[in-house]
Amino acid sequence: PVLFDDDQVVALSIQYLVAGFETSGATVAFALYELSLNTSIQDRLRNEIISVVEKHEIITYDVIKEMT
Repeated sequence: PVLFDDDQVVALSIQYLVAGFETSGATVAFALYELSLNTSIQDRLRNEIISVVEKHEIITYDVIKEMT
């Protein structure tokens, strides 16, 4: 069996946390970059967000799932 000491457990935990943020950050950055290049898609997204906010008044996970 592989045994880890406290320092290794903390280091691995931080590594997993940072790796998760890095991929999410890269995905958001890429999506925003693509939106900046494609203003027609940006306008469609803006209109959909506005219509959903007018309908529900608050954005929740279920409301986001409702968006196409």
